[in-house]
Amino acid sequence: MISVFVCIGAFVAIFSSCGQKKSKVQQIPTQYVEVLNRYNNLGVAYLEQGKYADAAKEFKKAIQTYDKYIAGHVNLGLAYYYLRDYENAYKQFLRVLELDDHNPHALFNLGLIYKIKGKYQQALDYFRKVEKIDPNDPFVHYNLGVVLSKLEKSKEAVKHFKRNLELDPNNLSTYYNLARELTRLGRKEEGKKFMRTFQKLQGGYFDRRNVDLTYQEQGKYGMAMEEWGGRQKPEKKETQEPVVKFVDVTQEAGLHVEPNPGGMSFPDVTQLVSGIPVQKSEQSAEYIKNKLVPLFGSGGAFADYDNDGDLDIYIVRCSPKAEDSNNLLFRNDGNGVFTDVTDVAGVGDTGMGMGCTFADYDNDGDLDLYVTNFGPNVLYRNNGGQAVTFTDVTREVGVEVPGWSMGAAFADFDHDSYLDLYVANFVDVNNVTVASIPRFPQDFGGELNVLYHNNHDGGFIDVTKRAGVGAENCKSVTAVFTDFDEDKDIDFYLVNQDTPNLLFSNQRDGTFLNEAPNVGMDLVGLNVAVSAGDYNGDGYMDLLITSWNKDCFALYRNENGHGYSLDESFSKAVRSRGAKIGWNAGFIDYDNDGYLDIFLVDNKGYALFKNSQDGFVDVTSKVGLDVISRADGRGVSFGDYDKDGDVDILVINTGGIPSLLRNEGGNQNNWVKVCIIGRESSNISGIGTKVEVKSGNLWQKKEVRGSSGYLSEDAFQLNFGLGNRKRVDLVRVIWPSGIRQAQANVAAQECVAFTELGKKASCPILFSWDGTRYQFVTDFLGAGFIGLWLTPGQHYYPDPTEYIKIDRHLLRPKNDKYSLRLVELMEEVDYFDEVKLYVIDHPEDVEIYPNERLLMAPPWPKYHIHVVKDARPPVAAVDDWGNDILPLISKRDRNYPTNFRLFPFPYIGYAETHSIVLDLGDLSGAKKILLVMHGWTDYWNSTGNFFAYHDGMPLIAPYLQVVDKNGNWKTVIEDMGYPAGLPKTMTLNLADKFLTDDYRVKIITNMRIYWD
Repeated sequence: MISVFVCIGAFVAIFSSCGQKKSKVQQIPTQYVEVLNRYNNLGVAYLEQGKYADAAKEFKKAIQTYDKYIAGHVNLGLAYYYLRDYENAYKQFLRVLELDDHNPHALFNLGLIYKIKGKYQQALDYFRKVEKIDPNDPFVHYNLGVVLSKLEKSKEAVKHFKRNLELDPNNLSTYYNLARELTRLGRKEEGKKFMRTFQKLQGGYFDRRNVDLTYQEQGKYGMAMEEWGGRQKPEKKETQEPVVKFVDVTQEAGLHVEPNPGGMSFPDVTQLVSGIPVQKSEQSAEYIKNKLVPLFGSGGAFADYDNDGDLDIYIVRCSPKAEDSNNLLFRNDGNGVFTDVTDVAGVGDTGMGMGCTFADYDNDGDLDLYVTNFGPNVLYRNNGGQAVTFTDVTREVGVEVPGWSMGAAFADFDHDSYLDLYVANFVDVNNVTVASIPRFPQDFGGELNVLYHNNHDGGFIDVTKRAGVGAENCKSVTAVFTDFDEDKDIDFYLVNQDTPNLLFSNQRDGTFLNEAPNVGMDLVGLNVAVSAGDYNGDGYMDLLITSWNKDCFALYRNENGHGYSLDESFSKAVRSRGAKIGWNAGFIDYDNDGYLDIFLVDNKGYALFKNSQDGFVDVTSKVGLDVISRADGRGVSFGDYDKDGDVDILVINTGGIPSLLRNEGGNQNNWVKVCIIGRESSNISGIGTKVEVKSGNLWQKKEVRGSSGYLSEDAFQLNFGLGNRKRVDLVRVIWPSGIRQAQANVAAQECVAFTELGKKASCPILFSWDGTRYQFVTDFLGAGFIGLWLTPGQHYYPDPTEYIKIDRHLLRPKNDKYSLRLVELMEEVDYFDEVKLYVIDHPEDVEIYPNERLLMAPPWPKYHIHVVKDARPPVAAVDDWGNDILPLISKRDRNYPTNFRLFPFPYIGYAETHSIVLDLGDLSGAKKILLVMHGWTDYWNSTGNFFAYHDGMPLIAPYLQVVDKNGNWKTVIEDMGYPAGLPKTMTLNLADKFLTDDYRVKIITNMRIYWD
């Protein structure tokens, strides 16, 4: 019998090396538009999944349908490029230039091909051409810097590297290469500055770009062409529009809410336009509380608080009397009926409620709840369990806010995977700004808003001043978080009364900059609400603003992140209502045609405007809203509570009286639903995630966000209408961490669930030829990291040698030679000093194993071959909880004991301290005792170690205990080692380790080790 080992002596270092004529807009014959888009969408989906050969097949279909289809040729060239078929890629890009001699995709990728082949002058020529077409593309300047460096033109290279950083200050590869180039020029101190920035950014949270040879890592011209300018429409097809009606099912659904008792009179809300006079005798907090505050309440939300898969309802109530102001939680029983579970859940706050927002702020998998009030706000932590209860932790975590709060939103503004909290505060009722009779709210001062940063330990800290988002004296009402400029960080738009609205752009250093004046959104007026949505399908979030101004509703189109323009067609359509007070407006695709319509609430009642793609049409009467409308609506939440595929509406009217409007008929058109769960790198709620859906020429984009409109929150589940299309070509999810995931060819009427992918494996991978193909063996050099941070002043000391066993069935000769492939998946540099192949002949009835395991420090295991015969599992095995885990560890089947809690990001690789106990049976008289353990390790890294250290949570490498003569567990091996990375076998010699004839061993650690 022959066994084979590979001995590799090496290290891994973790760092990155890493008026001109424009391209013409192609007009496609209308009969080809839909089918070309379908082929192209599928091909793009396969590109993003790394299925380059499948992608090439789809792009070939496209150009066979229409040979002059530029996007098809570009994308086929990209598929060949990432298949490393540079010859065919080269031909495709030349074909593109025949069709469009200034196409930047083709020119850029020809430059990349020449760069890879080491023909730097030709590469430079092509990159120069792209620069003339698009002088502001950062990846063009990066590649110019690289090839100029190769041509030993360091001064020019530095110029382009610096220009790259002006355009993209988060490109790690540029910082590293610029530091090297400056050092080469003798400018060592300047080079050190950029190297320090490189090292600092490596440990940050925001999306940092590394330039490498994988798809999506070469900039926009290294990615597929998905559209042509203007999004050409396909030829018109006559389709029957579905008949949709909204039905008020509040009572039959069980939402029984008693109205506030009579005898209480309030001012006419239309007086708010000019201001409600507050006479001298009425200028007291008590009068404002009793007569004015109730006019503003309240909001509500659809949310799955109990994780049973359907949408529950939370209603915020506002009354001067506590007994009439208790909030309500209704559990969805799954049959269209709700049950009041407020008392059981413990969320019946009796403050004068304004708004609410659900989110999993502690990343434990359950939605928590924040309620804003006139008076102290409340944070309820979800305790989970079968009968879900909540605990009021407001004071404990420090988010009380004693004044008059209106809107609140959870968002991860610093991208550390934990949700932060922004609270918009309204009027300071004790601050009258005029000597005469004041008008409410115009003549009252505003309160300071608050931004709370999540500390990862269940608490928050006020960072308002540092972040620059207090909006002092602005009388803020609500904010919506969205990435308005598509630069992969979270910005937000804040609506105020009497002072300009603010657009806070995230500066990625914990601060924000008000960009509203620069993009034309510093609107002044009596603004009360804002919603975000991409109503025109261009990929940028537009803003829908509600106010008490002359035009109560205004729709602003996002001009590719550079500014906004007012949609006059919507203004004209909505102006005919003659409303004086706008309270709320939001985006909803009520008929599932794939285009966002607008639902609004004003002093006239409820209204719905259909997006006809050429403007907006009032369909209020057509859908039956005119007969079920109320004039006192405030908060609005959208969600498919009955899970029939169309979006229903929850309106919260004054006093917390709900109107549940069931959508009947919207599901006659097809749909797909997307549900997401964040993991290590993004918050579990997925707030801030972008979802794109493409079906033929229909293109949609939505975001998961923590609040919307006036004092309310929509369901996190996203519904996409498809019209009469029966399939979705591409569903793409872009997580806040920057990770992109895609699914191709999804059937309509499906709920697509995405769980965020984990990080890429960070070690080289070994493949071996098994006679028919290359098979995965395992990774290696898991003990060879350079620069891995452990504690202050201490770095991991790398073990440069590793022995890997290759099972006999995985290795067969190929052309009379054994063929192994070593593949690097990440932006790492591997230093190989020596690679050897050991072939060992041994009897068939024995197994051999190298003396291999990963230790935390020297001395390393010495080279030795263990010969094993008649190996057997333990006779018993249990975990911390006494669970029998023997079936899980008795054979290699990829089933592992997992009954231990994983700590969330940023504690990468950490778990709660846990143990397993193995009973090895009667080993008395045994001359040799060898523990052979197969498993894998989900690694910790410098980031995880840093945060764990500062939070008093040291890394505990596995240690082994046995029973002493007193029956106590005693440690006999301080560092027993563990499998180095992906599945492999380690050995541990237990000779002379037992202190009694009790042959049980306990293994304890807080690492994520999975024993097979």
